[in-house]
Amino acid sequence: MITSTVEKLVSTTKHILKQNKILLSNMSYLAVFQILILILPLISYPYLVRMVGSYNYGMVVYAQAFSAFFIIIINFGLNIYAAKDISINRNFPQKLDEIVTKVYIIKGGLFILIGTIYITCIFLFKLWEENRLLYIISYGYCLSEWFLPIWYFQGIEKMKYMTIIDSISKILFTLLIFIFIHKPTQYLFIPLLQIAGSMVGAIIAFYLLFKIEKRSIKRLRYSHILEYMRISFPFFLSRISVVAIAQLTTIFIGKFLGYIEVAWYDLAKKIWSLFMLPANIINTAIYPRIAYTKSIKLVRNIFYLQLSLSIILYIILLLSSNLLVTILGGVDMIPAISTVRFYGVMIIICYMTYFLGTPVMVPFGLEKQFNKSVILSLGLYILLLSIIWIANTISLSIFITIVIFSEICIFIYRFSFCRKKKLV
Repeated sequence: MITSTVEKLVSTTKHILKQNKILLSNMSYLAVFQILILILPLISYPYLVRMVGSYNYGMVVYAQAFSAFFIIIINFGLNIYAAKDISINRNFPQKLDEIVTKVYIIKGGLFILIGTIYITCIFLFKLWEENRLLYIISYGYCLSEWFLPIWYFQGIEKMKYMTIIDSISKILFTLLIFIFIHKPTQYLFIPLLQIAGSMVGAIIAFYLLFKIEKRSIKRLRYSHILEYMRISFPFFLSRISVVAIAQLTTIFIGKFLGYIEVAWYDLAKKIWSLFMLPANIINTAIYPRIAYTKSIKLVRNIFYLQLSLSIILYIILLLSSNLLVTILGGVDMIPAISTVRFYGVMIIICYMTYFLGTPVMVPFGLEKQFNKSVILSLGLYILLLSIIWIANTISLSIFITIVIFSEICIFIYRFSFCRKKKLV
C-alpha cells in the first residue's frame, strides 16, 4: 500500500515537472537574473557609501530619481503590453517582427523627445543648477533601457538570454567600481560606470535579438504605430503612477530633508528589494504562463504561497535589520535601522499587490481596473503630500507612512475585483 502510494506520488511529481518544464527553466534563469540584479549592487553599495560618502551618494540617488521618471515615459507601458503580445504571437514570426519594430520606434522617438526637453530644462531652471553634469550623465540610464529587449525574451519564455546579458553588465559594473572609485570627488563615476555596463549588455541583446532570434525591423504605417501607443497607454499610466509614488518620495526627501536622509531611504528600499526577490522571480516567470493558460487554480496557489512567504520574510527582516544595515551601510548608517524596519512593512503588502497586478489582472481582462487602482492611489498620494506640506509636518517617517498607505489602497482595490471574479 505504502509502496503504491509512493510510486503514485513520484509519477505525479514527474508529470507536473514535465508539464511545467519551460516554466521551471525560466524560473531558474530568473532566479539567477534577480539575484544578480540585487546581490551585485549590494556588494558594491557598502564600498560606494564609504568611498563617496552618504551625502554624495544621496545626491546620485536623487539624480537617478528623475531618470526613473523618464525611463517609464520612454517605455510607455510597452514592457508589459509587448511581453503579453509577444507571448500570444510567439509562433508567428511576421507578427513578432512587427511588434519589435513598433516597440523600438516608439521608444526611440520618446527617448529623443524627452532628452531634448530635459537637457534644455537643466540649463534653464535652478532646480538642477547645483550639479548639471550629474543630471545630464544620469539621463544615460534611459538609453540602455530603450535598447534592452527584456520584454521580448520574457514573452517567448527564454529568460536565459537576459540572464547572460545582465550577468555580464552587472559583473562588469561591479568590477569597474572597485577599479575607478576611491574618493568622494569621484561620485560621477557611479552613473557613468552603471550606464557603461548596461550598454555592453544592450549590444549583446541586440545581437541575440536580430541574429540568433532572427528578428528584423519592418516598414510600418504610422497609424499602426500610433494605435500600438494607444493600446499601451493605460499600462503607461499605471507604471508612471507607480514610479511617481516611489520616485517623488525620493525627490521630496532630498528637497525638504537632505541627501543623507535620501541615502537612508535608499538603503531601506535596497533591503526591501532584496526581500522582494522571490516575488519578482515568481511574477516574471508566471505572467506569460497565466496569460497563455488562464489557470485560476495556478493563480490561487501562487497567491497563498506569496502571502505566507511575505510574512515569514518580514519577520526575518525585523530580526536581521541591525546586521543588514551595519554590513551594507557601516556605522554612519545605523540611524537608518528604524527606517528599514518601518519600510519593511511594504514586503507583505507588495507581495500581494504586485502579483494581483500584471500577472493576474492583465491576463484575465481586468486591465482597466488594474490601471485605475494605481492612478487612484497616485491621486491619494498627492493629496496626502499636499496636506503634510500645508500642515508643515514633514519627516522621513511621514513620507514612508504615505507610501505604505497608498500601497494598501492599491491592494484593497485589486483584491476586491479579483475576489469578485473568483480569481482568489
